[in-house]
Amino acid sequence: ATKSAARAIGSITGPGPLLADDGSAAGMGVGHVLPLARAENNLRLAVIEGRWWEDYNTSVRSLFDVLSDILIRTPHGYHYEMFNNKDGFRDVVQRIGGKWGFHYLYVAAHGFRDGILGSDGELIQRAVIRNTLRKVCQTEGSKIVGVFFGSCDFLTEVNARFLFVPEEGRIPSAKWVPGYSPPV
Repeated sequence: ATKSAARAIGSITGPGPLLADDGSAAGMGVGHVLPLARAENNLRLAVIEGRWWEDYNTSVRSLFDVLSDILIRTPHGYHYEMFNNKDGFRDVVQRIGGKWGFHYLYVAAHGFRDGILGSDGELIQRAVIRNTLRKVCQTEGSKIVGVFFGSCDFLTEVNARFLFVPEEGRIPSAKWVPGYSPPV
């Protein structure tokens, strides 16, 4: 069951199987751990997060540690950073989006219809999000093809159009922009 679950989860990270039939990482023996330098970007995923609660250390990071460990036998197979406000969001996205070969960006933060919250409680407007992602995706060397918003209320149909539809000024290289619109 674990092998099947890992195989299903692996299908969202890109083309090609990530696990061999024996459950080992593709092309490696059972229990083989990738060297840290190679493992850092193996899933081609960057996770950026705003702080959820002022007094608690709630985070999505541990979920991605486990998924990375299941898929490639190391919890270091993705990149993680936090952002505090719109300037921090821009900085993180610009720094990681234009290099390092990331294909997927997971944005985790409290969400509202018109934006997401940084750790300091500042609302990062949807136009700032779209313009930042558009700029980064137009940068030579950017490989981002998907952005997932783990933010309640944010990815409504209206916001999906705002981010994705060409007439609205879409994120150019994005092939998909999923998320959810109701509160969770």
